[in-house]
Amino acid sequence: MTKRFNKIASLCLMIGCLMLVATMVLHPSGGNAKEILHIYNLAVGTHSLAIASLPFLVFGFLGLSQSLLSPSKLSIFAFIVICFSFMAGVMAAAMNGLVLPFFVKSNIDNFEQHQDILSPIVSYGLKINLVMDYILIVGLLAAISGYSFLIVKYHKNLNWIGYLGFSLLPIAILAAFLNFNFTSVSGFRLFVFVIVTWIFSAGNALGKGKFEQEII
Repeated sequence: MTKRFNKIASLCLMIGCLMLVATMVLHPSGGNAKEILHIYNLAVGTHSLAIASLPFLVFGFLGLSQSLLSPSKLSIFAFIVICFSFMAGVMAAAMNGLVLPFFVKSNIDNFEQHQDILSPIVSYGLKINLVMDYILIVGLLAAISGYSFLIVKYHKNLNWIGYLGFSLLPIAILAAFLNFNFTSVSGFRLFVFVIVTWIFSAGNALGKGKFEQEII
């Protein structure tokens, strides 16, 4: 039963990763109201795909957390942080890719006449999206660091996955000090691709039964 569950969880992680990659490859760059309206269908489609990927990833991380369960229960805490992060991700994707395009489309005829009222509303929505993005980024890095610690401590044959996860947090901190913009389209795309590499690697190991030995 556990092996079957791990294989399904592994498959869910990989499906979620592929959906995220597709999202970021297709993700458009928006700007003013007319540009947002021009990319309306693509924006709604890609952000809907991103939201749809999250249940797969949550289920996959549930399997990973169970496989890495230790006496400290650190993997449970990491799973809680992952879920908290994905909640922020849902809010960011919904705000930027669904609410904002819907709002612009329904008010496009009024933008020129009431720009002093509508533009601050759009700006407010973008600020909410920005905060949710940072919660998502920090939460994912923290959770992956927790999982990586358990991998390094209890699964020596998979140290490279653990050290890869460990490397992400200091690199992100250094990039932040260098004023790297994680929330731009290109910056967030790079972040997602790096995170997906770790998730896919851990998911592949999970599916192959690499985490099945007992943790004492």
